[in-house]
Amino acid sequence: MNLPYVEHIKKFTTKPVVCAGRMQPDAAAEAIARGGIDAMGVGRQLLCDPEFITKIREDRLADVRPCIACHGACLPFNGLNGKGTDIDPMHVEMGRCVLNPRTNNETKYSNAPAKTPKRIAVIGGGIGGMETAIQASLRGHRVDLYEKTDRLGGVFNAAAAMSFKEKDRELLEWYKRSLQKSGAAVHMNTEIGDIERLDADIVVIATGAHAKKLRIPGAERAITAADFLDGRAEAGDRVVIIGGGLTGCEIAYELALSGKHPSIVEMTEHLVGAKGICMANSSMLRELLRFHKVPAYLNSSCESITDGGVVIKTPEGEKAIPADTVILSVGYSPDERFSSLKEKKNRTKQEKEIYFIGDCDKVGSLKTVIKQAYELVQKISYGK
Repeated sequence: MNLPYVEHIKKFTTKPVVCAGRMQPDAAAEAIARGGIDAMGVGRQLLCDPEFITKIREDRLADVRPCIACHGACLPFNGLNGKGTDIDPMHVEMGRCVLNPRTNNETKYSNAPAKTPKRIAVIGGGIGGMETAIQASLRGHRVDLYEKTDRLGGVFNAAAAMSFKEKDRELLEWYKRSLQKSGAAVHMNTEIGDIERLDADIVVIATGAHAKKLRIPGAERAITAADFLDGRAEAGDRVVIIGGGLTGCEIAYELALSGKHPSIVEMTEHLVGAKGICMANSSMLRELLRFHKVPAYLNSSCESITDGGVVIKTPEGEKAIPADTVILSVGYSPDERFSSLKEKKNRTKQEKEIYFIGDCDKVGSLKTVIKQAYELVQKISYGK
């Protein structure tokens, strides 16, 4: 993103000029070859994959874990629902990575072989399940991963579907490749109903979550964010998005980019107001929505969905918003198919060790599920 400006600066100085800001190796190589810049600056990508330069040198670009520019651990989070920060600057954890918890935690997370290799069954092929299978396999455990559908990635497939999420799609491909290289046995189109039959010492349940619905008149007329993003449902020209969190606002931005006319209805006083999202991302997304003139109704709730749109309750009273499509982006609920096994009394006769990670345990984020996977594999491998 900075390349045109840095190339312009080089015209006026004899000093070496280095360009950073999501620079990619191919673009950097071209710019250096034509004399536009002298070098590429790399920051976040090295936090995400410390072997980045080695992999480039060895022509293994497909093995590079791609930085998705989420800012979820390398920069401080926002606070106070996007209105500044409640972070103590003396206790900020920076220079870490959502996708690679080992960064700046090398003494905490060991890569050594497990003390006692185990037979591990992972149920669910989302990010949490894949991360667990990859990390456990690399430490010498025998791993079987079971996915009930014909594709890996879980809800992250929907998150990566938008046009500006090219790095998220690269990350999905990286996970699939890393899983294949890890040696874990992957069983697609395989739904597990009875864990008693699994040949495993340890069962890791990572079955994810499902989209929440609203209990309001006409709710059946709406589609979920996941349905829209996965291509199971299309949106018309006028679209009302119920929920102004990160996903709802990203959908609105995607629709605006495609020339459609979205509106957002949000119960709180802020868009993208959840903690855990860096201000560099949340503020930019709000500015993009403002630039595209996307209406946002804050402190408002959806009262009903009609054939012609929605009726919302605002601080000024009720208001009807015409819409061809209504998209619900109101969060997720944990998958509870195996929730009874969280109680010791419901454990299997074979007394398998059972662990829950990711959204089926507690709905979280990419950061929380990957960290959970790392913590679990450390516990299984080294007892800590």
